[in-house]
Formats: sequence, C-alpha cells, structure tokens
Amino acid sequence: MSRHLIAAAATFVLAYACIAPAHAGHAEAALSPEVSGLLAKAQAGDSAAQFLVGAAFDRGQGAPQDSEAAKRWYLAAAEQGHADAQNSLGSALQEEKSFGEALGWYEKAAAHNHAHATNSLGYLYDLGLGVAQDRRRAFDLYSRAADLGWAGQATVA
Repeated sequence: MSRHLIAAAATFVLAYACIAPAHAGHAEAALSPEVSGLLAKAQAGDSAAQFLVGAAFDRGQGAPQDSEAAKRWYLAAAEQGHADAQNSLGSALQEEKSFGEALGWYEKAAAHNHAHATNSLGYLYDLGLGVAQDRRRAFDLYSRAADLGWAGQATVA
C-alpha cells in the first residue's frame, strides 16, 4: 500500500473520529425521553430494546425517521433471534427490492411462527421474488399464516 493511500486513510479516520461524536450527540438530542431510555438498553445488547429503537427510527416516532438506522437496530436484534426484528428487517429489505436477503430473514421469523413473516414469505414465493416462483408453496405459506392468525392481505412490495 502506498504511503499516500495510508496517509489519506489515516486522515479520513481522524476526521471521522472528530465529527462522529458531534453527530451522535445531535442525533441523540432529537430522541424522545422514552427512546433515549431504550437506546441505553439497546446499546447494552437487549434485543427487545434494539427492536423498539429500530421501530422508532423506522416510523419516525420518538426519533428522526432514518431507514438505515432502523435497519442497523433491526439487524442487531434479528441476529439474536428476535422474530419481530427479523420480520421488520425482511420488510425493509423487500422495500429496497433486496428480495433474496428479505427471504432469509422472513424464513427465520417464520420458523418462530411469526404470522406476518410467514405471509410475506408466501408473497415472495407467489411472485417469484428472490426465489423460484412456487405457487403451491405460496398457498401453503398463506394458509399457515392464516392459521397463525394473520388476517391481513398479501404483502405488497
């Protein structure tokens, strides 16, 4: 690696380190007291709090609407097996048309009998989004979602 490239990388890291705390403080100032309280738990690894912080950023309720921050918090909770976070991360990825990635998260949530994720998984199979189209599998998933209590319509991308 050239000395110029190393120097440029070091300058970037130093510059980011100087501005990141100021930016973080600004973002935290925009949080409601409830979300601020959840943030401490989320940062400590509480998956339920991580999901709720993600939802706050996703909906712009108690936090600035920020889809990237929402996805980061959903991912943190989803990786710990939080089914609602797995479903929400799948929905965010589906909205971005990252169907293959969404499929994996929906499958994980559906394995926890998450009705909405099971329905969304059926939708992906129904239309062949991120997976080979399989209407029979879609029907089975839609039926399973209904048995789990899903009363909504098929998920629309």
